Amino acid sequence: MTKLKEENSDELIDDDYSPFEIMTDHLGTLNIQEEDTCEVLPTQPENQDEDPPLYDGSPRFLGSMILLLSCFIIRFHLPDEGVGYLLSLISLLLPSNHKMIRSLYHLRRYLRKFTTTPNTQYYCSFCYSHVAKDAKVCPLAYCSRDLTIPGNLAYFIQLPLAQQLQTMFRRPEFCTAVRTHRFKHIEQVTPDTIADVYDGKMYRKLFQQGFLSEKNNLSFQMNTDGVPVFKSSKISMWPVYLQINELPISQRKLKENFLFYGIWVSAKKPLMWSYLKPLFHELKELEEGVVLEDFSGEKFTCQATLLTVTCDLPARCIVSNSMQFNGKYSCWFCLQPGETYTMESGGHCHIFPFFSEDPRGPPRTVRSIHEDALTAAQSIKNGEKNYITRGIKGPSWLMFLSHFNIRYGFVIDYMHGLCGGVMKTLLTLWFNKDHRHQHYSHYVHRTCVSDRLTKIKPVVSITRLPRTLDDLVHWKASEYKNFLLYWGIPVLTGVLSPDYLIHFCLLVKAVHCLCKDSIAPLDLEVADQCLEQFAEMFKDLYSNRFMTMNFHQLLHLTDCVRETGPLFSNNCFAFEDLNGQILKHIHGTTNVDSQIINTISLIQAIPVLKHKFLVEDSEEQFYYENTMAVPNQRKQMPIEPGILL
Repeated sequence: MTKLKEENSDELIDDDYSPFEIMTDHLGTLNIQEEDTCEVLPTQPENQDEDPPLYDGSPRFLGSMILLLSCFIIRFHLPDEGVGYLLSLISLLLPSNHKMIRSLYHLRRYLRKFTTTPNTQYYCSFCYSHVAKDAKVCPLAYCSRDLTIPGNLAYFIQLPLAQQLQTMFRRPEFCTAVRTHRFKHIEQVTPDTIADVYDGKMYRKLFQQGFLSEKNNLSFQMNTDGVPVFKSSKISMWPVYLQINELPISQRKLKENFLFYGIWVSAKKPLMWSYLKPLFHELKELEEGVVLEDFSGEKFTCQATLLTVTCDLPARCIVSNSMQFNGKYSCWFCLQPGETYTMESGGHCHIFPFFSEDPRGPPRTVRSIHEDALTAAQSIKNGEKNYITRGIKGPSWLMFLSHFNIRYGFVIDYMHGLCGGVMKTLLTLWFNKDHRHQHYSHYVHRTCVSDRLTKIKPVVSITRLPRTLDDLVHWKASEYKNFLLYWGIPVLTGVLSPDYLIHFCLLVKAVHCLCKDSIAPLDLEVADQCLEQFAEMFKDLYSNRFMTMNFHQLLHLTDCVRETGPLFSNNCFAFEDLNGQILKHIHGTTNVDSQIINTISLIQAIPVLKHKFLVEDSEEQFYYENTMAVPNQRKQMPIEPGILL
């Protein structure tokens, strides 16, 4: 077994270990070559800095008009055909010698000057061998699949990270924010409190070691998840996003500040060993440092590292190369195997009963995860069928990054695990018709709860109005979050019996402590105690049948906050919003890759065009701000000094 080394309690695998050598024989004959480049138009014309008037004597200029047009396309999700007709209409309204873009082709050519050039890699979705875009049959003899059949040709779109960072650093507001915000935060926050990702143990360690104390160095939060593209097809996309932690949280979650590594489009889930290999090499390059140029023309070295991965349980399992969440040893944080529960209907499910002697243990460690991965890889190489070792299926590319903590780097997702998992389950147990004969059911009060929900008038910061329990199946994760944190206890008072209400209050108190703007050590202790008591009482109030992974990982939630920061700084809400934006721009079943590329190009081009061409206090700026404003956002009305309704 490859020797492991220790450094400040983090065990890393020696550089001479190559997981690809171990796994090659069992991945078919995977051949990841240099990616094929999409048809790319010239990216650096000599007149790039020119911003001519639309026509002789016009007060409008080409650059600002392209910016406003791009904003219009994004805001109203225009299809390509609509954009083409719109450009033709604009041309009719202008003098014949105008400089405005005349066609969709020329618009894309213009925008390529301000965005990253995408690359596309194509694979057979059965053997994952590299194929050409126009290939009709898989070239491997033992496969020979017909690639013209929908779903047989898989591909992912890749955008080089360093190029995207270079584009972002040319924006003054971005450059200033990443170079100053973290230091202001650390100066203002009490050392023992947790107010953002910078206060977690993992970030503090890299800051104290000097990696993240350098103003030009960055850290990322990664997300990936499968998103169905069409209701009538199995085709789905798996985007990989990187969020830059050094930005203020309000800017961190803006779509123009995300890095897009790539998007996998296929009828099947991606093989992460091949999908994430280019990402691994890019991240290793960024760890060593790349030379960039900021808005002032000054060159500097930027280093960056992956800090955390935030995704739902199914995605986390395939990224970490571990057992599904409903399998034995599927908890990423401890070595409790769980139990198989036989249901009355005859089916089975995997549960994690509360273990009073050691609720959170025995713990996994970085060393144990590496050792289990090596053991599993060696078993695969030897041809053993039962190769999974304590829930680990083999190595993951992420464990070979120098600064990534393979244990706590995979964060418990607040959105899917807590809001859309635990809170959704509790509401279902209380008010779903299927459970009305159970001792924990409060189905008779369903109408009363719905009436109370409809009478709630939320403040302006809550954008979704409460819906009745009749629409529970359609509730979004943000609605479960609002119920959990804001109106759950008032609505359920007098509805739930005292034991159940107290039990629910334990969960609310714990989550409130872990979502505070400033989390004190006492808050962490209170949250730990509340969550442990919540898990211990669950069996008596409900049934072990529902003690699934979402409930079990509540016991590890406080430790995750200690390591990576508050729940609001590590969740999937912003990533899911971005997925929705991309889906709205897919208008047909053909050329899905091109539609995705064009959407990403527009999103990335808008802030660059804004910096380059938008004049302050101009009519164009007024139009830009109105077009890019959040739709249907209610206006804030002051009712008292400092209080807005």
